[in-house]
Amino acid sequence: MARKSRPASFAVDPGAAAPGDLAAAVIGAVAGGAVFTALYPVGGAGWWGSPACAPGEQLGLAWLFALCGHASFGAFSLILARVDLRTQTLPNRLVSWATIVTVPLLAVAGILRGERAQPGEVPATTALPTDAPWAMATALQAAQSAASPAGPITAALVLSAAAAIVWALPGRTLGGGDVKLMPLAVYAAVCALGDAAWPAGAVVFAGAFLFGVCAHGLLTIARKQRAFAAGPLILASSWVTLAAARFIDS
Repeated sequence: MARKSRPASFAVDPGAAAPGDLAAAVIGAVAGGAVFTALYPVGGAGWWGSPACAPGEQLGLAWLFALCGHASFGAFSLILARVDLRTQTLPNRLVSWATIVTVPLLAVAGILRGERAQPGEVPATTALPTDAPWAMATALQAAQSAASPAGPITAALVLSAAAAIVWALPGRTLGGGDVKLMPLAVYAAVCALGDAAWPAGAVVFAGAFLFGVCAHGLLTIARKQRAFAAGPLILASSWVTLAAARFIDS
């Protein structure tokens, strides 16, 4: 099945946003912020919502940055999906702006959030009695659950490399724009997961995407169409993974 009617390329895409895409971006921003707030309410359970090692004000600032990051991702998700469905192209400028705006917001949120404590663990700010036999085990467990950016970055690199391999194969199931979108989509999906849980998030993302590709591919074949827009499936997989992450690492 062909991804585009013309050969895929990493060159600058000619696609451009239509006037209606601005309204879609606004709707996407509101929806993205609402989904994030529903999954991670202030003071509620979950990585962004429950206090751990960060002071109260710093934690609130981290949540605000995360909210803005997911609102940005929601806005660009809708506009990129509309453009890809309309033109079978993901413009470089839109993908670049989506990455430039969204990733720093989520990265700063993660930095401000710092290390988090799992249920039953002792936060790092709580002094542990050094003579207790469980002190070292508790400290090691808390360290392993630290919110390091290495996990989401690794997941983004691995899945992007897999997408690049698929792009290079005959048939062009994925386009160059899809490969460029993959790092943003994966990072936004698993950025809230700790070092012990991000692999599960990456697996959920890959599974959701493969399921969407198979279902959409069968529908495309049934309709005898050659065009295949993978961008909306990548973005939908990201949001599915984000929702699943709330329960994977709770």
